[in-house]
Amino acid sequence: MPDHPPVRSRLALVLHEGELGGANVALVRLLPWLVRRWDVVAWVPGEGATADALESGGATVTRVARPYAFSFRALLSSPGALARIRGVRRYRRLWHHWVQTHDPDVVLFNTLLVTPELADFPGRTRALRALYAHELVGRGVKARVALALARRADLHIAPSHAVATRLARAGISARVVYPGVAPFAAGASASPVASQRDTAASALDVDGVSAPQSLAISAVANRPPVVGCVGTVCPIKGTDLYLAVIDELRNRLRRRFVARLVGRPPRGRWHRWGLRVLARAAAGSVECRVPPPEADDSWSLRELADLDVLVVPSRVDACPLVVLEAMALGVPVVAFDVGGIREQLGCEGAGVLVAPGNVRALADAVAELLDRPRRRYELAARARSRQRRLFSLQRQAEALSALLAGAYERSVRSTEQCQSRRSIAAASDSLLGEQPGVAGQ
Repeated sequence: MPDHPPVRSRLALVLHEGELGGANVALVRLLPWLVRRWDVVAWVPGEGATADALESGGATVTRVARPYAFSFRALLSSPGALARIRGVRRYRRLWHHWVQTHDPDVVLFNTLLVTPELADFPGRTRALRALYAHELVGRGVKARVALALARRADLHIAPSHAVATRLARAGISARVVYPGVAPFAAGASASPVASQRDTAASALDVDGVSAPQSLAISAVANRPPVVGCVGTVCPIKGTDLYLAVIDELRNRLRRRFVARLVGRPPRGRWHRWGLRVLARAAAGSVECRVPPPEADDSWSLRELADLDVLVVPSRVDACPLVVLEAMALGVPVVAFDVGGIREQLGCEGAGVLVAPGNVRALADAVAELLDRPRRRYELAARARSRQRRLFSLQRQAEALSALLAGAYERSVRSTEQCQSRRSIAAASDSLLGEQPGVAGQ
């Protein structure tokens, strides 16, 4: 990490929800590095495990009830439209008071879903406003509104070049800071299944080692392989497409395998859709693992570590954290070629990509890996090597902290120069006014 400044700077994190998933997980994992350089405060709306995780990591957390809704259905959801409308004024007062009380040097708005707070940022504060846009924005009305509000940030950050390219089309220049994950494979791989697979993967280097390989693979070959999907149960993540892949595999494969779906439906718009998909999965003999309310991100890591193949059937995805987690854990990935997934897996044989939406091609790729255990371990070894080289948590933390600190220092210098020029101009005007005859000219 760069040398610490003589006076610690204040960093404010603004989150869109309290549930511990996706973008929030990334911030929680970054916190141990961020608190080395910054005094961190966090604005966390809603219920969930995020606030507790941030507090245990050293941040000062403010929990609030957020009244904003981004769809008509969400507006009508609890506590109801009238209560939400009435709550906006109070929420804005709390937001302004929080910013002015903590007086941060840098405010990091985590996702486009907090652009309402960005747009309502108190004008008298001197803080640098940075937006970490985790979404691949579309072309609808809501996307255009979000992009219009996003332009108010002083610094834009993207988790992949796919997101940065999409922002550039809207006239927004963004710096890319890839997400990272820690080398948590040993801790997460607590089950005998994961330990056996890690033994097999460790028998290979990135080019494949033949001598102990057959022995290592045979240690895992006597159990049915597990083909899983991990993530929020919603249309964007393509959970329904995962079930279609499983149906396709069962129609063509003679060998036995286990299908496992790990995740929960989101709150709000897609909650009922997710419940229906979970019910359909359970009726189709798919193992459904729904995280308990108190679960932290280590719960999903343990579930992920037990898989033999991870299917990522997302319709749209900026840079899914689950792909990096699978790479770190040595779980081979088969995915649709959407968003930033190609940037994660690369062209080095660290995973398998197929055309977006092509369920049959996705099933073909999974079937090949089920029939070829050695191929699975080769992919896992290359993926783990690539993750450690390019997507470490420390690398992300250092890049993000340096980017925020550098932008803030440039902002301070620019402000000081402006103030200096104003002072010089005022002094010059004063001197001119004191000269005989000048005032009357």
